[in-house]
Amino acid sequence: MLPLATIYAKYFGTKGTLKTPKNQAMSYLIKEAVLDDGTEAYWEFNKILVTRGDLLGLSTLSGVAGTNHDVDVTWQNNSGQGNALDSDLVLAVAYEKTSNLTWYAEGIATRDTEAVTLPLPAYWSGLEVHVWMAVVADDDSKYATSQYLGAITLT
Repeated sequence: MLPLATIYAKYFGTKGTLKTPKNQAMSYLIKEAVLDDGTEAYWEFNKILVTRGDLLGLSTLSGVAGTNHDVDVTWQNNSGQGNALDSDLVLAVAYEKTSNLTWYAEGIATRDTEAVTLPLPAYWSGLEVHVWMAVVADDDSKYATSQYLGAITLT
């Protein structure tokens, strides 16, 4: 998850504590998302967090394979609930295990758009990707805990 170091530095945990946001993220991942079967360590993808914060996440989130090696993601606009605003920016992350590559996009949509298509690399066509979504306040002051959409096989 090294390619996400920039994301972790900006959007993980509490700033101003003894641990940096990146160190908080690595600590969480090692304790909660890495499993060891005695011969090798591996990721438990549904426990990986990309962001961790107090902003209200996306509601009724779902994702399906699109028609052109992409993922179509939808959600309900829940702005006005808690600290959620229409202008909150959507962050998306996809990871493909075979190539060990990560794709991400910050500000790819806003909370009020209720949908986005993730334009993933063409060479991932036919492969399974793991997808996470999060929202970030448009001034970067708050961020939600990321949500795992699951493994999606691209067409």
